[in-house]
Amino acid sequence: MGLIRLDIQVLRGLAVIFVLLFHMFPSLFPGGYLGVDIFFVLSGYLMAKLYPLGSVGIKSALQFYRRRLARLLPAYLVVVFVTVLAFSAIVLPHERLEIIFQAIYSLAVLPNVYFWFGESYFSDIAFRPLLHLWSLGVEMQFYILVPCIVYFASKWKGAPIFIFAISFILCWALIELSAKTAFFMMPARIWEFMAGYIVASYVIAPHSTKKLLCLQLLCWIFLLTIPFTAVDVAGHPGWYALATCMATALILIKDNSSFMSRKPHYEALGVVGDYSYSIYLVHYPVLYFIQYRAFDTQPYISGGVYSLVAFLIVTWLLSYISRNFVELSRLRHFSLNHLASLMLVGLLFGAGLFYSHERVYGGMYSNVITNISYSVLDRAQWRCGKFAKLVRYFNQDEIACKVDNDNDNDNDGGSSSILLVGDSHADAIKTVLSDVASSYDASLYLMVESCNLGSGDCSVSSVLSYVKNKSVGKLILHDLYYNMNADAIAALLSSKPSNVEVYYISPVPIWDSSVPKYLLENERGKLDSEFVKTIEDYTNFYKEFTSVLERLENQGLRVIPIGDVFCTPICQLLSDDSKPLYFDNHHLTLTGAAMLDRKFHKEIFGPSEIK
Repeated sequence: MGLIRLDIQVLRGLAVIFVLLFHMFPSLFPGGYLGVDIFFVLSGYLMAKLYPLGSVGIKSALQFYRRRLARLLPAYLVVVFVTVLAFSAIVLPHERLEIIFQAIYSLAVLPNVYFWFGESYFSDIAFRPLLHLWSLGVEMQFYILVPCIVYFASKWKGAPIFIFAISFILCWALIELSAKTAFFMMPARIWEFMAGYIVASYVIAPHSTKKLLCLQLLCWIFLLTIPFTAVDVAGHPGWYALATCMATALILIKDNSSFMSRKPHYEALGVVGDYSYSIYLVHYPVLYFIQYRAFDTQPYISGGVYSLVAFLIVTWLLSYISRNFVELSRLRHFSLNHLASLMLVGLLFGAGLFYSHERVYGGMYSNVITNISYSVLDRAQWRCGKFAKLVRYFNQDEIACKVDNDNDNDNDGGSSSILLVGDSHADAIKTVLSDVASSYDASLYLMVESCNLGSGDCSVSSVLSYVKNKSVGKLILHDLYYNMNADAIAALLSSKPSNVEVYYISPVPIWDSSVPKYLLENERGKLDSEFVKTIEDYTNFYKEFTSVLERLENQGLRVIPIGDVFCTPICQLLSDDSKPLYFDNHHLTLTGAAMLDRKFHKEIFGPSEIK
């Protein structure tokens, strides 16, 4: 079996088409992102061919690294540079900062690590025009291991299968612990590469067998269905990833190029496969650029047929330029030293842009727009961080974590401990609540998982068990109003220890659309109507909800009203220093949450003097 097989190029073509379909129309092609899993299997197969078992030694490893980097790095670097420069001239300040960070990590061949620190791959709140590079980061990190894999395989024939099994087990364990880690991090993806590697290294295809051909036909049919399949993104890479990888590996067992040759549709897919690397590189920044709207973070095709045609034409044109004038240029003959120098220049470029971007682009926007822009970053780290989730995974009793603040105290449990239970709204207020608690020598603990009382880790029994075991003195509930479970709160109130006080922080005002986006459009004079709410609107909106809280108050719940903090009587969008109070339409920024400081002092700790 040779390296250049039409069926492999067809698989590449299908894989990149699947990814494009998902990025353009995610609701129509929800499984298209599985095209990346096909790429991983193909890459593992080709690595086994490019670095066969007999190739052991430093010299062979260095030659392998040079060939791989020379093949991938030039076009990769060009796309990063052009994307940063193109977007820096049009985006908002916070978006420029985001893309600079993405570029720096990408130039260090660690884009997947950067996105692992941030939002989920499927999140719709982050500006990430270089998000697609995460898979290339995983792939290049795998290349580092290839010589080691070949070395161990030369010593022990079962090594590749062992590596596959270890990575597969790790991946499935991480799905339960942190699905984002399983998605983005290379160790949890090695098994996909190894599926292709094992086929290339150990599986000998029979000359002719109808059973194998029928099985391969079924695999092709399965792969053609995956773009239309709704996959559980919270559990990816899971069963569908496994099925996709196994189907791809089975297709690779026997070369079907002779069957496909001289058939126009296969030949066309083969051409797309030839350009697949360049298409993959350029398509996402192009899509982002064409669809760019301030604070609209997902680049779906939404402008009708004209946007679609423009996207396809520009993507193909840039892919043609990338492949023929970068991929196949003299750069592919660069030495390792030249390639390392390119990476160093890239990193220096990224660092220089980071330190100088305010001076270079600072005059583009007024202070008002800059404040509006940075409001989406005016947030603390999500929940408790990954270490707390790791602790939670191995110790099922540790359902909450201590919220750190600058005012250290030695309290670690006891009646001066406070437990905060709730969803993302609770997460938004944890910093100010922790600061207030610390001023009274109390510690705040937050549920590791985002959940509402009565669900998941926040079941009444789990919360009560934690309260009793940790001697928690105050239990505070806060969530998006329609997530509140009144029956669960009633059950908690009837079962709690008598010395535990239970509070419910009333909900924040909810706006019809994103507050930062409204403020920006208003500043630019693009709105015809005002974005106004009053305390009366707030009261009427929550009228039924408030009546439920009043019934629970009769059972011992202490309700902390906060509507009067934000609506006096006009509901505020900005702080006194003109910073937005919300980073979307109903989540408080740190600036917004800080307005609750005095309310928390008064309602939770009483009229004691504020320290």
